[in-house]
Amino acid sequence: MLKSDGTNVTVDLSPVDGEGQVRLTAGGRVLYEGPAEGPLQLEVDGRSWGVPAAVLELLSQTLPPISSYSPNSFAPLATPFVTLSSLNMLAGGTTPRWTPQGSISGQTLPISVLAGSLHYAQSVFEGAKTFFVRGGDGAVEVRMFRPRKNARRLWRSALHMGVPIQRSEWNGALLTEDRFTDFYLEMTREAVVANANSGLLEGSFAPIDRRDPGHSWDATPRALYLRPILFATGPVLGVKPASHYTFAVYTTPAGRYRSDLVLRVERERARAHPGGTGAVKASCNYAPTLTMMSDLVANRARATAETPWKQIYDDILFLSREGLVEEMGGANFFLLGEESGRLVLRTPPSTQDHADADTILPGVTRDTVLQLAELLGLSVEVGSIPISRLLELSVDEARKTAVFTTGTAAGVAPVIALLDRQASPEFAIWDDVNDPARRRSLTADPAPPGSALAAGRLLRTVLFRVQLGDEAGLRQLVPDRAEAILDHVREQNWVESFPL
Repeated sequence: MLKSDGTNVTVDLSPVDGEGQVRLTAGGRVLYEGPAEGPLQLEVDGRSWGVPAAVLELLSQTLPPISSYSPNSFAPLATPFVTLSSLNMLAGGTTPRWTPQGSISGQTLPISVLAGSLHYAQSVFEGAKTFFVRGGDGAVEVRMFRPRKNARRLWRSALHMGVPIQRSEWNGALLTEDRFTDFYLEMTREAVVANANSGLLEGSFAPIDRRDPGHSWDATPRALYLRPILFATGPVLGVKPASHYTFAVYTTPAGRYRSDLVLRVERERARAHPGGTGAVKASCNYAPTLTMMSDLVANRARATAETPWKQIYDDILFLSREGLVEEMGGANFFLLGEESGRLVLRTPPSTQDHADADTILPGVTRDTVLQLAELLGLSVEVGSIPISRLLELSVDEARKTAVFTTGTAAGVAPVIALLDRQASPEFAIWDDVNDPARRRSLTADPAPPGSALAAGRLLRTVLFRVQLGDEAGLRQLVPDRAEAILDHVREQNWVESFPL
Protein backbone atom coordinates (compact mmCIF):
# COMPACT_ATOMS: atom_id res chain seq x y z
CA MET A 1 0.00 0.00 0.00
CA LEU A 2 1.33 3.43 -0.98
CA LYS A 3 -0.17 6.43 0.81
CA SER A 4 0.53 9.89 2.17
CA ASP A 5 -0.84 12.14 4.88
CA GLY A 6 0.08 15.21 2.82
CA THR A 7 3.60 15.35 4.29
CA ASN A 8 4.96 11.83 4.76
CA VAL A 9 4.96 9.02 2.21
CA THR A 10 4.40 5.52 3.57
CA VAL A 11 4.91 2.19 1.83
CA ASP A 12 3.36 -0.88 3.51
CA LEU A 13 4.32 -4.34 2.27
CA SER A 14 3.40 -7.80 3.51
CA PRO A 15 5.54 -10.76 2.40
CA VAL A 16 4.13 -14.00 1.03
CA ASP A 17 4.32 -16.84 3.58
CA GLY A 18 5.56 -14.46 6.26
CA GLU A 19 9.01 -13.75 4.77
CA GLY A 20 10.34 -11.84 1.77
CA GLN A 21 13.60 -10.61 0.26
CA VAL A 22 14.59 -6.96 0.72
CA ARG A 23 17.29 -4.84 -0.90
CA LEU A 24 17.74 -1.28 0.42
CA THR A 25 20.21 1.01 -1.35
CA ALA A 26 21.41 4.59 -1.03
CA GLY A 27 23.14 5.74 -4.18
CA GLY A 28 25.73 3.08 -4.97
CA ARG A 29 25.70 1.65 -1.45
CA VAL A 30 23.68 -1.40 -0.42
CA LEU A 31 22.40 -0.65 3.07
CA TYR A 32 20.72 -4.02 3.53
CA GLU A 33 20.07 -7.10 1.44
CA GLY A 34 18.43 -10.23 2.76
CA PRO A 35 15.27 -11.68 4.22
CA ALA A 36 12.70 -9.78 6.24
CA GLU A 37 10.00 -11.38 8.36
CA GLY A 38 6.53 -9.94 8.71
CA PRO A 39 5.15 -6.68 7.32
CA LEU A 40 7.60 -4.01 6.20
CA GLN A 41 6.86 -0.31 6.48
CA LEU A 42 8.95 2.46 4.96
CA GLU A 43 8.11 6.04 5.89
CA VAL A 44 9.90 9.11 4.55
CA ASP A 45 9.39 12.82 4.98
CA GLY A 46 8.05 13.84 1.59
CA ARG A 47 9.23 17.43 1.70
CA SER A 48 12.82 16.65 2.77
CA TRP A 49 13.06 14.08 -0.01
CA GLY A 50 11.67 16.49 -2.59
CA VAL A 51 8.41 14.68 -3.29
CA PRO A 52 6.27 17.16 -5.31
CA ALA A 53 3.26 18.56 -3.49
CA ALA A 54 1.01 17.27 -6.28
CA VAL A 55 2.18 13.70 -5.57
CA LEU A 56 1.71 14.09 -1.83
CA GLU A 57 -1.80 15.40 -2.41
CA LEU A 58 -2.59 12.61 -4.86
CA LEU A 59 -1.45 9.88 -2.48
CA SER A 60 -3.33 11.43 0.44
CA GLN A 61 -6.73 10.71 -1.11
CA THR A 62 -8.42 8.31 1.31
CA LEU A 63 -11.77 6.65 1.89
CA PRO A 64 -13.69 6.39 5.18
CA PRO A 65 -12.99 3.22 7.20
CA ILE A 66 -15.41 0.30 6.96
CA SER A 67 -16.38 0.96 10.58
CA SER A 68 -18.30 4.00 9.28
CA TYR A 69 -20.66 1.80 7.26
CA SER A 70 -24.32 2.77 7.50
CA PRO A 71 -27.26 0.69 6.18
CA ASN A 72 -28.77 3.94 4.91
CA SER A 73 -25.73 4.98 2.88
CA PHE A 74 -24.24 4.02 -0.47
CA ALA A 75 -20.65 5.28 -0.50
CA PRO A 76 -17.16 3.84 -1.11
CA LEU A 77 -15.27 2.67 1.98
CA ALA A 78 -11.64 1.71 2.59
CA THR A 79 -11.99 -2.05 2.28
CA PRO A 80 -8.78 -4.05 2.79
CA PHE A 81 -8.10 -5.40 -0.70
CA VAL A 82 -8.48 -4.87 -4.44
CA THR A 83 -8.11 -7.93 -6.67
CA LEU A 84 -6.44 -7.52 -10.05
CA SER A 85 -4.89 -9.14 -13.09
CA SER A 86 -3.10 -7.50 -16.02
CA LEU A 87 -2.52 -8.15 -19.71
CA ASN A 88 0.49 -7.11 -21.78
CA MET A 89 -0.36 -7.42 -25.47
CA LEU A 90 3.31 -7.00 -26.38
CA ALA A 91 4.58 -9.81 -24.15
CA GLY A 92 6.45 -12.66 -25.75
CA GLY A 93 4.68 -15.80 -26.90
CA THR A 94 2.03 -16.50 -29.48
CA THR A 95 -0.91 -15.26 -27.39
CA PRO A 96 -0.77 -12.57 -24.70
CA ARG A 97 -1.74 -13.91 -21.29
CA TRP A 98 -3.50 -12.45 -18.29
CA THR A 99 -1.38 -12.68 -15.16
CA PRO A 100 -2.60 -14.83 -12.26
CA GLN A 101 -5.00 -12.76 -10.19
CA GLY A 102 -3.91 -11.44 -6.82
CA SER A 103 -5.14 -9.05 -4.13
CA ILE A 104 -3.31 -5.92 -3.02
CA SER A 105 -3.88 -3.67 -0.02
CA GLY A 106 -5.66 -0.37 -0.46
CA GLN A 107 -7.24 1.21 -3.52
CA THR A 108 -4.21 2.87 -5.16
CA LEU A 109 -2.74 1.52 -8.39
CA PRO A 110 0.29 2.82 -10.33
CA ILE A 111 -0.86 4.09 -13.72
CA SER A 112 0.83 5.97 -16.54
CA VAL A 113 -0.28 9.54 -17.23
CA LEU A 114 -0.55 8.37 -20.85
CA ALA A 115 -2.86 5.45 -20.05
CA GLY A 116 -5.39 4.82 -22.81
CA SER A 117 -8.25 4.93 -20.32
CA LEU A 118 -7.37 8.54 -19.44
CA HIS A 119 -6.98 9.82 -22.99
CA TYR A 120 -9.39 7.79 -25.09
CA ALA A 121 -11.85 6.46 -22.48
CA GLN A 122 -10.94 2.82 -23.08
CA SER A 123 -12.60 1.70 -19.88
CA VAL A 124 -15.62 -0.45 -19.00
CA PHE A 125 -17.01 -1.58 -15.68
CA GLU A 126 -19.75 -3.50 -13.90
CA GLY A 127 -21.84 -3.18 -10.76
CA ALA A 128 -22.79 -6.36 -8.90
CA LYS A 129 -23.93 -7.43 -5.46
CA THR A 130 -23.02 -10.20 -3.06
CA PHE A 131 -25.02 -11.02 0.06
CA PHE A 132 -23.87 -12.65 3.30
CA VAL A 133 -26.56 -14.72 5.01
CA ARG A 134 -26.21 -16.54 8.33
CA GLY A 135 -27.88 -19.94 8.50
CA GLY A 136 -29.44 -21.79 11.40
CA ASP A 137 -26.12 -23.46 12.23
CA GLY A 138 -24.38 -20.09 12.44
CA ALA A 139 -22.41 -20.64 9.22
CA VAL A 140 -22.20 -17.78 6.71
CA GLU A 141 -23.40 -18.36 3.15
CA VAL A 142 -22.05 -16.11 0.39
CA ARG A 143 -24.63 -15.38 -2.33
CA MET A 144 -23.36 -13.73 -5.52
CA PHE A 145 -26.40 -12.57 -7.49
CA ARG A 146 -26.36 -13.20 -11.27
CA PRO A 147 -22.59 -12.79 -11.69
CA ARG A 148 -22.62 -14.59 -15.04
CA LYS A 149 -24.98 -11.97 -16.45
CA ASN A 150 -22.58 -9.23 -15.31
CA ALA A 151 -19.62 -11.12 -16.76
CA ARG A 152 -21.18 -11.46 -20.20
CA ARG A 153 -22.14 -7.78 -20.27
CA LEU A 154 -18.58 -6.82 -19.31
CA TRP A 155 -17.27 -9.01 -22.16
CA ARG A 156 -19.55 -7.28 -24.68
CA SER A 157 -18.71 -3.85 -23.30
CA ALA A 158 -14.98 -4.52 -23.54
CA LEU A 159 -15.21 -5.67 -27.15
CA HIS A 160 -17.32 -2.63 -28.07
CA MET A 161 -14.67 -0.32 -26.58
CA GLY A 162 -11.76 -1.98 -28.39
CA VAL A 163 -10.28 -3.95 -25.49
CA PRO A 164 -8.74 -6.97 -27.30
CA ILE A 165 -9.76 -9.62 -24.78
CA GLN A 166 -10.75 -12.01 -27.57
CA ARG A 167 -7.06 -12.17 -28.54
CA SER A 168 -5.85 -12.93 -25.01
CA GLU A 169 -5.38 -16.08 -22.97
CA TRP A 170 -6.33 -16.96 -19.41
CA ASN A 171 -5.44 -20.17 -17.59
CA GLY A 172 -3.89 -21.69 -20.70
CA ALA A 173 -6.74 -21.16 -23.17
CA LEU A 174 -7.94 -18.42 -25.51
CA LEU A 175 -10.68 -16.27 -24.03
CA THR A 176 -14.20 -16.72 -25.32
CA GLU A 177 -17.32 -15.29 -23.73
CA ASP A 178 -17.72 -18.47 -21.67
CA ARG A 179 -14.06 -18.53 -20.65
CA PHE A 180 -14.19 -14.86 -19.72
CA THR A 181 -17.18 -15.62 -17.52
CA ASP A 182 -15.05 -18.15 -15.61
CA PHE A 183 -12.27 -15.54 -15.34
CA TYR A 184 -14.74 -12.97 -14.01
CA LEU A 185 -16.11 -15.43 -11.46
CA GLU A 186 -12.65 -16.26 -10.12
CA MET A 187 -11.71 -12.59 -9.88
CA THR A 188 -14.89 -11.54 -8.10
CA ARG A 189 -14.92 -14.54 -5.79
CA GLU A 190 -11.34 -13.87 -4.69
CA ALA A 191 -12.21 -10.21 -4.07
CA VAL A 192 -15.20 -11.20 -1.94
CA VAL A 193 -13.36 -13.83 0.12
CA ALA A 194 -10.21 -11.73 0.64
CA ASN A 195 -12.20 -8.83 2.04
CA ALA A 196 -14.73 -10.92 3.97
CA ASN A 197 -11.89 -12.70 5.80
CA SER A 198 -10.29 -9.41 6.83
CA GLY A 199 -12.79 -8.07 9.34
CA LEU A 200 -15.38 -6.91 6.85
CA LEU A 201 -18.29 -8.72 8.52
CA GLU A 202 -17.71 -7.26 11.96
CA GLY A 203 -19.79 -4.45 13.41
CA SER A 204 -22.88 -3.11 11.62
CA PHE A 205 -22.09 -4.93 8.37
CA ALA A 206 -22.91 -8.33 9.81
CA PRO A 207 -24.39 -11.21 7.79
CA ILE A 208 -28.16 -11.06 7.40
CA ASP A 209 -30.18 -13.51 9.51
CA ARG A 210 -33.32 -14.42 7.58
CA ARG A 211 -34.97 -15.53 10.84
CA ASP A 212 -34.54 -12.12 12.45
CA PRO A 213 -38.09 -10.84 13.14
CA GLY A 214 -36.77 -7.30 12.89
CA HIS A 215 -35.53 -7.75 9.30
CA SER A 216 -37.51 -5.61 6.85
CA TRP A 217 -38.19 -7.26 3.51
CA ASP A 218 -39.30 -3.91 2.09
CA ALA A 219 -35.89 -2.32 2.69
CA THR A 220 -32.87 -2.72 0.44
CA PRO A 221 -30.77 -5.46 2.12
CA ARG A 222 -27.19 -4.65 3.03
CA ALA A 223 -24.78 -6.16 0.55
CA LEU A 224 -21.22 -6.13 -0.65
CA TYR A 225 -21.19 -4.01 -3.79
CA LEU A 226 -18.65 -5.14 -6.40
CA ARG A 227 -17.14 -2.77 -8.95
CA PRO A 228 -15.19 -4.80 -11.55
CA ILE A 229 -13.38 -2.48 -13.95
CA LEU A 230 -11.43 -3.35 -17.09
CA PHE A 231 -9.37 -0.47 -18.40
CA ALA A 232 -6.38 0.48 -20.55
CA THR A 233 -3.26 1.10 -18.46
CA GLY A 234 -0.77 1.12 -21.33
CA PRO A 235 0.64 4.46 -22.56
CA VAL A 236 -0.92 5.78 -25.78
CA LEU A 237 -0.34 8.95 -27.77
CA GLY A 238 -2.40 8.92 -30.94
CA VAL A 239 -5.85 7.41 -31.29
CA LYS A 240 -5.36 3.65 -31.09
CA PRO A 241 -5.96 0.84 -28.60
CA ALA A 242 -3.50 0.51 -25.74
CA SER A 243 -1.15 -2.45 -25.41
CA HIS A 244 -1.59 -3.00 -21.67
CA TYR A 245 -4.81 -3.56 -19.67
CA THR A 246 -5.79 -4.09 -16.05
CA PHE A 247 -8.78 -5.96 -14.70
CA ALA A 248 -9.49 -4.92 -11.10
CA VAL A 249 -12.29 -5.65 -8.63
CA TYR A 250 -13.05 -3.21 -5.81
CA THR A 251 -15.64 -4.05 -3.16
CA THR A 252 -17.45 -1.98 -0.53
CA PRO A 253 -20.26 -2.59 1.98
CA ALA A 254 -23.40 -0.96 0.64
CA GLY A 255 -26.72 -0.02 2.17
CA ARG A 256 -29.71 1.74 0.68
CA TYR A 257 -28.82 3.67 -2.45
CA ARG A 258 -31.97 5.68 -2.94
CA SER A 259 -35.72 5.32 -3.00
CA ASP A 260 -38.90 7.37 -3.31
CA LEU A 261 -37.50 9.32 -6.23
CA VAL A 262 -38.54 12.60 -7.74
CA LEU A 263 -37.26 12.71 -11.32
CA ARG A 264 -36.61 15.81 -13.40
CA VAL A 265 -37.43 15.33 -17.05
CA GLU A 266 -34.54 16.28 -19.35
CA ARG A 267 -35.69 17.24 -22.84
CA GLU A 268 -32.61 19.03 -24.25
CA ARG A 269 -29.58 16.87 -23.45
CA ALA A 270 -29.32 13.16 -24.23
CA ARG A 271 -27.61 10.42 -22.23
CA ALA A 272 -26.75 8.43 -25.37
CA HIS A 273 -27.27 8.55 -29.14
CA PRO A 274 -28.23 5.81 -31.64
CA GLY A 275 -25.18 3.95 -32.87
CA GLY A 276 -23.12 5.04 -29.86
CA THR A 277 -22.16 3.41 -26.58
CA GLY A 278 -25.47 3.61 -24.70
CA ALA A 279 -26.01 -0.15 -24.68
CA VAL A 280 -22.64 -0.99 -23.09
CA LYS A 281 -21.39 -0.13 -19.62
CA ALA A 282 -18.63 2.18 -20.76
CA SER A 283 -17.15 4.76 -18.39
CA CYS A 284 -17.55 7.49 -21.02
CA ASN A 285 -21.35 7.19 -20.87
CA TYR A 286 -21.53 8.75 -17.44
CA ALA A 287 -19.37 11.84 -17.85
CA PRO A 288 -21.90 13.83 -19.95
CA THR A 289 -24.47 13.49 -17.14
CA LEU A 290 -22.17 14.76 -14.39
CA THR A 291 -22.83 18.47 -14.99
CA MET A 292 -26.53 17.81 -14.48
CA MET A 293 -25.79 15.67 -11.42
CA SER A 294 -23.71 18.52 -10.01
CA ASP A 295 -26.71 20.80 -10.46
CA LEU A 296 -28.82 18.18 -8.68
CA VAL A 297 -26.43 18.03 -5.70
CA ALA A 298 -26.29 21.83 -5.50
CA ASN A 299 -30.08 22.01 -5.67
CA ARG A 300 -30.40 19.66 -2.69
CA ALA A 301 -27.69 21.50 -0.76
CA ARG A 302 -29.63 24.77 -1.05
CA ALA A 303 -32.82 23.21 0.26
CA THR A 304 -34.14 24.18 3.67
CA ALA A 305 -36.97 22.91 5.81
CA GLU A 306 -39.23 25.44 4.09
CA THR A 307 -38.28 24.46 0.52
CA PRO A 308 -41.31 22.98 -1.30
CA TRP A 309 -40.72 19.33 -2.11
CA LYS A 310 -41.47 19.98 -5.78
CA GLN A 311 -38.25 22.01 -6.03
CA ILE A 312 -36.03 19.12 -4.96
CA TYR A 313 -35.29 16.22 -7.29
CA ASP A 314 -33.19 13.05 -7.08
CA ASP A 315 -32.28 12.04 -10.61
CA ILE A 316 -32.65 12.90 -14.28
CA LEU A 317 -35.04 11.12 -16.63
CA PHE A 318 -33.63 11.32 -20.16
CA LEU A 319 -35.79 11.36 -23.27
CA SER A 320 -35.11 10.59 -26.90
CA ARG A 321 -35.40 13.34 -29.51
CA GLU A 322 -38.91 12.05 -30.16
CA GLY A 323 -39.98 12.53 -26.55
CA LEU A 324 -39.77 8.84 -25.63
CA VAL A 325 -38.67 7.76 -22.15
CA GLU A 326 -35.19 6.23 -22.11
CA GLU A 327 -33.53 5.88 -18.68
CA MET A 328 -31.83 7.74 -15.85
CA GLY A 329 -28.10 8.31 -15.64
CA GLY A 330 -27.67 4.91 -14.01
CA ALA A 331 -31.00 3.09 -13.86
CA ASN A 332 -33.74 1.65 -16.06
CA PHE A 333 -37.34 2.88 -16.08
CA PHE A 334 -40.58 0.94 -15.49
CA LEU A 335 -44.29 1.79 -15.61
CA LEU A 336 -46.84 -0.53 -14.00
CA GLY A 337 -50.50 0.24 -14.44
CA GLU A 338 -54.03 -1.08 -14.78
CA GLU A 339 -55.12 -1.51 -18.38
CA SER A 340 -58.45 -3.04 -19.34
CA GLY A 341 -58.70 -4.97 -16.09
CA ARG A 342 -55.17 -6.35 -16.10
CA LEU A 343 -51.84 -5.20 -14.69
CA VAL A 344 -49.29 -4.38 -17.38
CA LEU A 345 -45.59 -3.75 -16.75
CA ARG A 346 -43.91 -1.57 -19.40
CA THR A 347 -40.28 -0.63 -20.00
CA PRO A 348 -38.40 0.89 -22.97
CA PRO A 349 -36.53 -1.60 -25.17
CA SER A 350 -32.79 -2.25 -24.94
CA THR A 351 -30.49 -4.39 -27.09
CA GLN A 352 -31.65 -7.33 -24.99
CA ASP A 353 -35.00 -6.96 -26.77
CA HIS A 354 -34.13 -5.32 -30.11
CA ALA A 355 -30.67 -5.11 -31.68
CA ASP A 356 -31.21 -1.52 -32.82
CA ALA A 357 -32.36 -0.29 -29.37
CA ASP A 358 -28.83 0.72 -28.49
CA THR A 359 -29.37 3.85 -26.41
CA ILE A 360 -30.48 1.96 -23.30
CA LEU A 361 -28.31 -0.25 -21.11
CA PRO A 362 -29.68 -3.82 -20.76
CA GLY A 363 -29.61 -3.81 -16.96
CA VAL A 364 -29.19 -7.00 -14.97
CA THR A 365 -31.84 -5.95 -12.44
CA ARG A 366 -34.05 -4.84 -15.35
CA ASP A 367 -33.85 -8.35 -16.83
CA THR A 368 -34.48 -9.92 -13.41
CA VAL A 369 -37.60 -7.81 -12.79
CA LEU A 370 -39.00 -8.58 -16.25
CA GLN A 371 -38.69 -12.32 -15.61
CA LEU A 372 -40.06 -12.12 -12.06
CA ALA A 373 -43.03 -10.07 -13.31
CA GLU A 374 -44.01 -12.79 -15.77
CA LEU A 375 -43.60 -15.47 -13.08
CA LEU A 376 -45.90 -13.43 -10.83
CA GLY A 377 -48.57 -13.34 -13.54
CA LEU A 378 -48.15 -9.75 -14.73
CA SER A 379 -48.41 -8.84 -18.41
CA VAL A 380 -45.07 -7.54 -19.71
CA GLU A 381 -44.79 -5.13 -22.63
CA VAL A 382 -41.38 -3.94 -23.86
CA GLY A 383 -41.84 -0.92 -26.09
CA SER A 384 -41.74 2.83 -26.44
CA ILE A 385 -43.23 4.98 -23.66
CA PRO A 386 -43.98 8.58 -24.70
CA ILE A 387 -43.45 11.02 -21.85
CA SER A 388 -46.83 12.50 -22.72
CA ARG A 389 -48.45 9.23 -21.65
CA LEU A 390 -47.23 9.85 -18.09
CA LEU A 391 -47.78 13.58 -17.88
CA GLU A 392 -51.33 13.42 -19.22
CA LEU A 393 -52.57 10.95 -16.60
CA SER A 394 -55.42 12.22 -14.50
CA VAL A 395 -54.94 12.32 -10.74
CA ASP A 396 -57.13 9.23 -10.39
CA GLU A 397 -55.19 7.36 -13.09
CA ALA A 398 -51.87 8.40 -11.56
CA ARG A 399 -52.87 7.03 -8.17
CA LYS A 400 -53.48 3.67 -9.86
CA THR A 401 -50.03 3.67 -11.46
CA ALA A 402 -46.71 2.53 -10.06
CA VAL A 403 -43.49 3.92 -11.50
CA PHE A 404 -40.06 2.70 -10.48
CA THR A 405 -36.44 2.43 -11.54
CA THR A 406 -34.18 -0.61 -11.39
CA GLY A 407 -30.45 -0.93 -10.92
CA THR A 408 -27.93 -3.02 -9.05
CA ALA A 409 -27.34 -0.42 -6.37
CA ALA A 410 -30.98 0.41 -5.59
CA GLY A 411 -32.77 -2.77 -6.62
CA VAL A 412 -36.32 -1.53 -7.24
CA ALA A 413 -36.63 2.17 -6.35
CA PRO A 414 -40.11 3.73 -6.44
CA VAL A 415 -40.73 7.03 -8.23
CA ILE A 416 -43.20 9.38 -6.58
CA ALA A 417 -43.16 12.32 -8.98
CA LEU A 418 -41.96 13.70 -12.29
CA LEU A 419 -40.93 17.33 -12.61
CA ASP A 420 -41.24 18.90 -16.04
CA ARG A 421 -41.19 22.56 -17.05
CA GLN A 422 -43.86 21.83 -19.62
CA ALA A 423 -46.38 20.14 -17.34
CA SER A 424 -47.75 19.97 -13.82
CA PRO A 425 -45.16 18.36 -11.55
CA GLU A 426 -47.54 16.06 -9.68
CA PHE A 427 -47.42 12.51 -10.91
CA ALA A 428 -47.96 9.68 -8.44
CA ILE A 429 -47.15 8.67 -4.90
CA TRP A 430 -46.13 5.08 -4.33
CA ASP A 431 -44.34 4.66 -0.99
CA ASP A 432 -44.39 6.63 2.23
CA VAL A 433 -41.85 9.45 1.94
CA ASN A 434 -42.56 11.14 5.26
CA ASP A 435 -38.83 11.16 5.92
CA PRO A 436 -37.35 14.22 7.65
CA ALA A 437 -34.08 13.79 5.80
CA ARG A 438 -35.89 14.47 2.53
CA ARG A 439 -37.60 17.57 3.95
CA ARG A 440 -40.90 16.50 2.41
CA SER A 441 -44.22 15.57 3.90
CA LEU A 442 -46.39 13.38 1.69
CA THR A 443 -48.82 10.63 2.57
CA ALA A 444 -48.53 7.24 0.92
CA ASP A 445 -51.52 6.04 -1.00
CA PRO A 446 -52.94 2.73 0.21
CA ALA A 447 -52.04 -0.32 -1.85
CA PRO A 448 -55.13 -2.56 -2.01
CA PRO A 449 -54.59 -6.18 -3.12
CA GLY A 450 -54.51 -6.50 -6.88
CA SER A 451 -53.52 -2.88 -7.45
CA ALA A 452 -50.48 -1.68 -9.38
CA LEU A 453 -49.04 -0.20 -6.18
CA ALA A 454 -49.31 -3.56 -4.40
CA ALA A 455 -47.81 -5.39 -7.39
CA GLY A 456 -44.88 -2.98 -7.51
CA ARG A 457 -44.12 -3.49 -3.84
CA LEU A 458 -44.47 -7.24 -4.28
CA LEU A 459 -41.94 -7.24 -7.11
CA ARG A 460 -39.41 -5.50 -4.89
CA THR A 461 -39.96 -7.82 -1.93
CA VAL A 462 -39.78 -10.94 -4.11
CA LEU A 463 -36.50 -9.71 -5.59
CA PHE A 464 -35.00 -9.26 -2.12
CA ARG A 465 -36.19 -12.68 -0.95
CA VAL A 466 -34.68 -14.32 -4.03
CA GLN A 467 -31.38 -12.54 -3.50
CA LEU A 468 -31.22 -13.65 0.14
CA GLY A 469 -32.50 -17.17 -0.50
CA ASP A 470 -35.57 -16.89 1.72
CA GLU A 471 -37.46 -19.83 0.26
CA ALA A 472 -39.78 -20.29 3.24
CA GLY A 473 -40.72 -16.62 3.25
CA LEU A 474 -41.31 -16.67 -0.51
CA ARG A 475 -43.70 -19.61 -0.15
CA GLN A 476 -45.66 -17.71 2.45
CA LEU A 477 -45.69 -14.49 0.40
CA VAL A 478 -46.76 -15.98 -2.94
CA PRO A 479 -47.79 -19.59 -2.25
CA ASP A 480 -49.16 -20.18 -5.74
CA ARG A 481 -46.10 -18.75 -7.51
CA ALA A 482 -43.16 -19.57 -5.25
CA GLU A 483 -42.19 -22.98 -6.64
CA ALA A 484 -42.14 -21.70 -10.22
CA ILE A 485 -39.94 -18.77 -9.15
CA LEU A 486 -37.55 -20.99 -7.17
CA ASP A 487 -37.31 -23.50 -10.03
CA HIS A 488 -36.54 -20.67 -12.45
CA VAL A 489 -33.86 -19.22 -10.17
CA ARG A 490 -32.16 -22.63 -9.96
CA GLU A 491 -32.47 -23.41 -13.67
CA GLN A 492 -31.07 -20.03 -14.68
CA ASN A 493 -28.31 -20.24 -12.05
CA TRP A 494 -29.10 -16.78 -10.70
CA VAL A 495 -27.15 -17.30 -7.48
CA GLU A 496 -23.55 -18.48 -7.12
CA SER A 497 -23.52 -19.67 -3.51
CA PHE A 498 -20.69 -20.98 -1.33
CA PRO A 499 -19.80 -21.14 2.38
CA LEU A 500 -17.42 -18.59 3.82
